[in-house]
Amino acid sequence: MKELKSFDQAVEYLYGLRLNGMKLGLDNTRILAAKLDLPNPDINYIHVAGTNGKGTICAILECVFRNAGYTTGLFTSPHLVNFNERIRLGGTPVSREKIVELTNKIAKLVDRDWPKIDGNTNGPTFFEATTVMALEAFARQNLEIAIMETGLGGRLDATNILKPQLCIISSIALDHQKWLGETVSQIAFEKAGIIKPKTPVVCLEMEDNIMAVIEKKAKEMDAPLHLVTREDVQKSQPRRPLKNIRGAHHNVNIALAKKACQILQPVIPIRNEDFNKGLEWTHWPARLQKLKLDNGVTFILDGAHNPQGVEALSSYLRTEFPGKKFDFLLGLLSDRPIADMLNPLENIANSLTFCQPPTERAFPLDKILSIAQNTIKSEVVLSQTEDPVSHILGHRSQNGLVVAGSLHFAGHVFKGLGIDPFNQSQISTKDEGLLNEWNV
Repeated sequence: MKELKSFDQAVEYLYGLRLNGMKLGLDNTRILAAKLDLPNPDINYIHVAGTNGKGTICAILECVFRNAGYTTGLFTSPHLVNFNERIRLGGTPVSREKIVELTNKIAKLVDRDWPKIDGNTNGPTFFEATTVMALEAFARQNLEIAIMETGLGGRLDATNILKPQLCIISSIALDHQKWLGETVSQIAFEKAGIIKPKTPVVCLEMEDNIMAVIEKKAKEMDAPLHLVTREDVQKSQPRRPLKNIRGAHHNVNIALAKKACQILQPVIPIRNEDFNKGLEWTHWPARLQKLKLDNGVTFILDGAHNPQGVEALSSYLRTEFPGKKFDFLLGLLSDRPIADMLNPLENIANSLTFCQPPTERAFPLDKILSIAQNTIKSEVVLSQTEDPVSHILGHRSQNGLVVAGSLHFAGHVFKGLGIDPFNQSQISTKDEGLLNEWNV
């Protein structure tokens, strides 16, 4: 194959891997990683799975360890605006030049060697390739710590080739049922698949049917199980409001991160002040983020994308602004239970405006309006718009404006407003949001 010369060419190549679809399994990732002598055994990996909160936990841990003086890597998904947000070194997204270099390494293996590897001609998916790209970036920097977020599930997720120092399982709820199972017990089984032999696992204490699955897996793996209880969550509540982490629901994520640091103390020692400082400076956009535009419009942007996330958003708004009504701009995906996502908003919504995100997974607007009319019984104004940016810029109501529905939609709003959530110097002319499309 011809060498990829530019970042746009690398994006085009990675986008082409979507043709391989979305497959759950570890074979492709193991083959790619083995060719590059990955993962690097000298790095302390932390592996995080869960339905909600896992990205926040990853962001907190990375910032905590970085502030404690360790060299860190972070792999998360999806990205909001720029693809390189997924792979960070020392808290900073890798350069576009680095993405070109990493993509070329993957492309050479896929296009030249792949048909010859074990007779396997079914090439790697986009997520499998990007997982190995992250491992390669971390290995060449001789990092001390790398925090890896699962993409989907855990047991068959590409990140599950790791041999981590510690695993974390955050909250578990119904989500991605098409791939993970129709019950929370089935989903718990998939998430618990990241538990490794004799490797400590930190887990939120949840319902008995969920805990039975996780406890069984931990016992099979002879893995020490450390539970974060309601009391732990209460004790982890910050003494003063944090700059970038808002909402009581994040106390769970803070407690899980704190417990992880305590368990890792013999391997990765930190001080209490390191944890508090890292928590204070954690930057994790589109999670109850307050934005003020040049024209004076202010709004809250949140990536709530399932009923549990919308309930957390609603709880935050009711607590912080008691008795206040809000105008919501929502971009929802088709694989979500729309009615269950709208119910928590009914008593705090003055209006609901729906917008179709630029994604193949977007829920058709006419169907959403029909569901909303049958779901919302109170006097809430229902409408739709094709242009979320104009809708935001033109908001003049006395009611607060909240934009939510999915991280895909949050990224679309960021890009439309010309805001880079990670303050990078370059924004590609390509629509890198399309790289979040795995559902081909």
